Amino acid sequence: MKRSRVDIGLSKEQYADDESKDEVTHGFGQHAKASDEVMRGRRVVKAVVASTRLTELKRHTYALNQSFYQGIKLQSSQNAKESWLENMKEYLSFAQEIDGRYGDHRGVLLTFGSGDCGQLGHGVEEDIDMCVKFPRPVQALSMHRIARVACGGLHTMALTHEGSVFTWGCNDDGALGRIGDENLPGQVTGFPEGTTIVTLTPYLVPTLANVVDVKSGSSHNLARCADGHVYSWGLGEMGNLGRPVSTEIRDAHGEYNLSVVFNDHLTPQLVKLNGKPFGCKALGAGSYHSLFVANDSGGIYSCGLNNYGQLGLGHDVNQTELQLVEALGSKNGLFVEGGTHHSVVLVTDGTLYTFGRGDSGQLGTLDDPGTGAFKDSPQEIKVPGVTGFRAVACGSNHALAVTDQDAIYSWGYGDMLALGNGVEKDELKPRRIDWTKTKFGAAKILQVAAGGQHSAVVAEKATK
Repeated sequence: MKRSRVDIGLSKEQYADDESKDEVTHGFGQHAKASDEVMRGRRVVKAVVASTRLTELKRHTYALNQSFYQGIKLQSSQNAKESWLENMKEYLSFAQEIDGRYGDHRGVLLTFGSGDCGQLGHGVEEDIDMCVKFPRPVQALSMHRIARVACGGLHTMALTHEGSVFTWGCNDDGALGRIGDENLPGQVTGFPEGTTIVTLTPYLVPTLANVVDVKSGSSHNLARCADGHVYSWGLGEMGNLGRPVSTEIRDAHGEYNLSVVFNDHLTPQLVKLNGKPFGCKALGAGSYHSLFVANDSGGIYSCGLNNYGQLGLGHDVNQTELQLVEALGSKNGLFVEGGTHHSVVLVTDGTLYTFGRGDSGQLGTLDDPGTGAFKDSPQEIKVPGVTGFRAVACGSNHALAVTDQDAIYSWGYGDMLALGNGVEKDELKPRRIDWTKTKFGAAKILQVAAGGQHSAVVAEKATK
């Protein structure tokens, strides 16, 4: 049962009444209003105005062009006669990704799976709204052009083309960033453009410049900048931050040493390889592990928890520093994604590789996996009739992939209908979602996303 809440907001009448008083009480204690002299002495700043989508499109395209130029330059210096074909395939894939995020599309959001906490956005009044077998448009967002979607364990968020953010689902820990109805999409309201913010003393807000991509695990974060450098922060006890872990992180009683956690973990730091800043063109985060694609070589690197071989290194030993996935050494990585205990890699030729835990079918390669079954080295996914994939997403224990022809395949844990095929069972191998069940018509798939027990698709009506 979900927790009940009390709306602590003020009514317009209460606010007007308070304005006429010298002191106000809102249920948080009594606080005297500042004098005019104090107000004049406070530092006044303006809320930051969000960049336009066109600006973001230009910024990301510039970063892509810079990365492409550096890659070609390095390749030419090493072998002037080597073909640029793989480089061009990679460039086009990233350009398509950028266009999907920031281009002028009319994206429609569809969700499916389990919605017992409202994470599907269809409401919770009827069973048909909480157990959705096939991708279904979220009607509450039908008037908005959806640009991106992200699925958490029990909540979902969507970004519109106009820059508004909507959230819905479980809000027990404040994940929605707002109060109000949790079962249907609600807008997250921040500071409107031009809002005046008063600070008592000057302060420095540490920021990361020119961030072009971010990923989050269960308790850690990764941010990739336009120059390819990566910053990590959060709780990195398993090595998921890509840096050494102090033996003093816990005391003799097993309690966290907060000074070590704050200084070594919660402060963003550069991810390094052999002591030098690591150049990265794509990154991914599992629950407690991290994945990277190197800028220069296209090599796949991993670090963090490895109890089910989710790092792809041929063993199950945790790694606190970046390690090359040597089994994919001859491949040029494109995208990487992580689940709870498994990983998926998409390379530039459209091939998918998986490694890690597979007892729910999340690897998409095992015929009869037993409890706890895993593969600690990359396994190639082969789907009859499919020549290549162009996008992939990992949920906790399932995955989705999009082909060059805009077909969606899913595999893994299926008891909660998160695979979108209408069947409450695991799929050991990739199975194509029957798009005709959506009654959406021909579509261009802009993005797929996967959560704990639900999934989402951003699609656009196909043009002839």
